[in-house]
Amino acid sequence: MSGSTAQRRLGLLLFAVFGGIALLLASAGIYGVLAGLVQERTREIGVRVAIGAGPSAIIALVLRQAGQLTAAGLVIGGVAAVATTRYLRSLLFGVAPSDPVAAISAAIVITAVALAACVIPARRALRVDAMTALRAE
Repeated sequence: MSGSTAQRRLGLLLFAVFGGIALLLASAGIYGVLAGLVQERTREIGVRVAIGAGPSAIIALVLRQAGQLTAAGLVIGGVAAVATTRYLRSLLFGVAPSDPVAAISAAIVITAVALAACVIPARRALRVDAMTALRAE
């Protein structure tokens, strides 16, 4: 029994490993883009803090950017997933290629990873000193 399912188990293990690596790369990519955007907008954040923006407004700014990036990625990924389901049909067991529960679960996991990836840039945005940001070239 074990020998007859070895090839399928290896395929599934490889899919799981590559999926984990893809999730890690997506998290690092979102973090990098958001960190760059926060760095780019340091002056703007400094001005917002100087005119009275509270921490919740600054966090909302960073989360809004993260949400837009995540939504765009989910749409592009969803279209790509729908386009490639027929090629993966032979590798799936007990799950339809267009299973909505699996698709929604994947979207929830990716959204959670994206939110976790924007924690550090959001905290960095909260530490922007208005006077230093306005003085900087």
